[in-house]
Amino acid sequence: MSSSDYPVVIVGAGPAGSAAALTLARKGLRPLLAERFTFPREKVCGDGLTFRSLSILKELNLYDRISSCPSALPVKEARAVTAEKTVFAGPIPTLPDGSVGFISIPRRELDQILARAASEAGAELAENFSVSAVRRNGGTMEVTGNHKGREKTIRTNLVIGADGAQSIVSRQAGLYRLRPRFCEVSIRAYFTDLDEPVRWLELYYDKRVIPGFAWLFPLAGGIANIGIGIRMDHLKNRSLKNLYREFISDYPPLKKRLKKAKMLDHPRGTLIPGYGQSGKIFSDGVLLAGDAASLSDPLVGEGVGEALLSGVAAGETAARAVSAGDFSGSFLRQYQKEIRRRLNPDFRFAPLFQNWPQIHKAAAAMMLRAERDPDFGRIMIGMASGAISKREIARWDFLAPTVMGYWGRKK
Repeated sequence: MSSSDYPVVIVGAGPAGSAAALTLARKGLRPLLAERFTFPREKVCGDGLTFRSLSILKELNLYDRISSCPSALPVKEARAVTAEKTVFAGPIPTLPDGSVGFISIPRRELDQILARAASEAGAELAENFSVSAVRRNGGTMEVTGNHKGREKTIRTNLVIGADGAQSIVSRQAGLYRLRPRFCEVSIRAYFTDLDEPVRWLELYYDKRVIPGFAWLFPLAGGIANIGIGIRMDHLKNRSLKNLYREFISDYPPLKKRLKKAKMLDHPRGTLIPGYGQSGKIFSDGVLLAGDAASLSDPLVGEGVGEALLSGVAAGETAARAVSAGDFSGSFLRQYQKEIRRRLNPDFRFAPLFQNWPQIHKAAAAMMLRAERDPDFGRIMIGMASGAISKREIARWDFLAPTVMGYWGRKK
């Protein structure tokens, strides 16, 4: 690789970066896609592709490629589980064309497939490229890093930062911020030899991780991805790893299931920057996408769908900027407007729900109503899988029967 110019440099080849690179390449441009590691590489995640993720993969003509991967597992059922019992089990909504609406696939496989697709379309994939600096030099952006042991400086007009929650691009562009009450920290591990084969998704209710989430996602080969996520400011002085080990060892549904199971590797944690903390995600010559832009679902921690959505939008905006020869913040502002238009209806109320003093009781009320009302249970599964907008929770006709039913039972 020489230090020749590229129309766009994308830092990070996760779902956001690869979607941006693929979008640009299919428009006839040749972006540079810089990835810190060499594929396949690990990424801490629940490993589930939700309704939004799969819908966008359909639009990118990659659904069949993903679903036919040997390590991909179609998941057609979800269950809501408390410490005492399964309160609801039902089908996960399908896509409009009837395709499976939830697929489990390890991120080490998914990210490699997406990066290879971008490369095949015409993007230049530079693995083992660790970016250390992004700066503006006159009217040009310069991206400096170590590529396979050699220092490189790449000149470009536009940088798309898709380099995760600790984004170097966002930091150097002055766009980075961390607000603990809008971020979750999560941890997961892989298990095998469970007491019974699991081919459904399980969502757990436990006070220790509220506001937060806990899950079991089945994977191909009898493997289960089991994890928890909790809002950063509620973790306080507790150890996330200790909380996780406590949860899997004494939470009744898991204690029995994991009695003879084997943990395949030590638990791994990550930071999930939620949508509520998002500030500016653009500046002169810079766009942010995926976790670098803090776009994850603040209620269930899902981020792949939002990464794909923002990656495509960043690629489309970048292509327009190249065509117009305008890489100013005033021109790139249209990208943020598009992201807000797409995600605000689903996520903007979430911080209010999470900060409600009675959130533990609200979560308990929803589990109780799901047990009594199958239609409500299906709505909750639809929301968790991304098929139904979470703005439904904010409707009074949705909330009132839930709250009244819970407090009525308590009397």
